[in-house]
Parts: sequence; structure tokens; C-alpha cells
Amino acid sequence: MKSTESKGVSLAIKFFIFTSLLVLLLIVVTQIVSSRRANDLAQQTIRSALTETLTAFDNYQQDRYTKLKLANNLIAQYPYFQAYIAEADSASILNLVQQEQPKTKSDFIIVTDPDGIILARTDKPAMSGRNIANISLMKAALEGDEVSGLWVEGQNLFDAVALPVIRGDSMIACLAVGY
Repeated sequence: MKSTESKGVSLAIKFFIFTSLLVLLLIVVTQIVSSRRANDLAQQTIRSALTETLTAFDNYQQDRYTKLKLANNLIAQYPYFQAYIAEADSASILNLVQQEQPKTKSDFIIVTDPDGIILARTDKPAMSGRNIANISLMKAALEGDEVSGLWVEGQNLFDAVALPVIRGDSMIACLAVGY
């Protein structure tokens, strides 16, 4: 008698293994494609959110600088302030700007002569007489420009506004205010 038993793996088992491998392969490929798409979407979302945040921060910073410039212009254009700077000694100028500092809510106020020599500095009065014309904000202000930006001092950064104090047709001083 002939045996009906076949040697090896049956056709049903081979079909089951093939189908299982095919399903597993589809799951792996789907997982890889989904993961890549999710990463791309996450990157795009993060990039978009950071761009919006940067735009909001830039708008905030620009608005802040505009307000700071306005406040400092009021001080620099005040005739009493201009006359006082033109006529007073460094100690008197320091006293005047120390009185103005709480109104500006600033960390420091610096007044220099037209050459960049400090006449008064509220946070470091001993710096009177030092030349700060090489500091970028002061350099621009000494050239007649009203500028705002970062004031770097040691390990500290300040938002600052520097502008010339003009009386008549001539610059009599420069004013820098740091926040």
C-alpha cells in the first residue's frame, strides 16, 4: 500500500506562513511610512510655531524699543535737561539723571559729552571720565543716530537706547538708557 503521507511541510502551512510574512511586511512598511510622515509633520509644526514665536517676539521687541525711544526722546529734548547738561558739572548731572532714573524704570542712565566721555552714569558713578565711544550703540549715537539694541557689559545684557542730545544745531551730549 502506498502511503498518503507526504514528506515536508503541507501546502496549507506554507500558505499560512507566506500570508503571515506578507501581513508582517505590510505592517512594518506602514509603520515606517507613518513614522516618517509623523516626523515630517511634527518638524513642520514645530518650525511653524517657532516662526510665529519669533515674529511675535520681534514685534514685542520692536514695540518695546519704540516706547523706550519715545520716553528717552522726551528726556533728551527737555530744554531744562539740555540746559543743565550744557552748564553743569558731572556731579550735578549725575544727581539729575539719578532723579530721572525711577521715571524711566531703567537699570542705568549714561550721559556722555560729544566725544563719548562719561559725564554721569547712575549704576557706576566711578566710571565718570571714561571714554565709551567705541561701544557700538554709543558710536552710532555720537554720529547723530538714535539707536536701540543690546548693551553688553561683562556677563550682562541690557536692552538699551542711545541717542544724541541736540541743542539748537549742535550735539551737546549723548544719552544711553539701559533696561
